[in-house]
Amino acid sequence: MKILHRVKQAGSLMLSLGLAGAVSASSTTATLDSFISGSATELNGKQAMSVYLGGDNSNYCEVVVTPDYISSSKGIMLNLRRNQPDLSVDCTWEDQYYVLSSEHPTRVNLTITKSQGSLPMRMSLNGRLITPKGDQLQIATTSAIPLRNQ
Repeated sequence: MKILHRVKQAGSLMLSLGLAGAVSASSTTATLDSFISGSATELNGKQAMSVYLGGDNSNYCEVVVTPDYISSSKGIMLNLRRNQPDLSVDCTWEDQYYVLSSEHPTRVNLTITKSQGSLPMRMSLNGRLITPKGDQLQIATTSAIPLRNQ
């Protein structure tokens, strides 16, 4: 938080900036490179699919999206500050829980490529999530992840 100090000196106004209550939030980068699991679920009372992408079984992100949103967006989806009720992403990474927030500059970009022939559906994800303490997580897939067990 910035505090503005005003000091009047010899007929002129001097302004100085100081910092108070500095936040010691940290930032972590999560690289998602594998499909962990997927299942059917619900999101806000609608049918949805849930996909876990990792890291590993201790460091992962859950993506929940409705089929209607996938269809209407032509596979390119965005959620800024929780403004899209048909897309949810949260992550557990290094024992911290990260979410989209309506009160902080968080965002998620999700791209889904439909199955083609023998190629499975693929997912790419990037964005920024936050903890209640203000710690940030930058998330990104290394490439489009096939949504099937290898």
